[in-house]
Amino acid sequence: MALTTHSDNYPYYHNNNIYTPSITSLPMQSPHVSKTTSPSSSSTSSSGPRSSTKEKDLHPPETAIKKRTLNTLAARRYRQRRLDQVSELEEQLKETKEERDGLKNRVARLEGELDVLRRLVGAGGGGGKN
Repeated sequence: MALTTHSDNYPYYHNNNIYTPSITSLPMQSPHVSKTTSPSSSSTSSSGPRSSTKEKDLHPPETAIKKRTLNTLAARRYRQRRLDQVSELEEQLKETKEERDGLKNRVARLEGELDVLRRLVGAGGGGGKN
């Protein structure tokens, strides 16, 4: 995959890996403001919003950076919680399988004991009923 940069600081792909650029890793572009002025645009009213929009794209406000950082940390905590939960479930599964195997052994042992007791009752009980 090719390297794609976005001015809106969204993740971009490069060799099937996701990179999230920081402000310092973005290519520096100077806010190009036209120095030629026409009589109608001598004030900053027409060039002012355009240049501030361009600057806003290059330098996101502090709240956006803080939000992105908080979101990154929250995502990291979520992934860790999910890994912990999966590990806990795997441990519970292991314990349940061990308990099941132990109960199967106990059932087999008790069935064998029951067969022995039935044979004893069958062999000894037939002659004493007359």
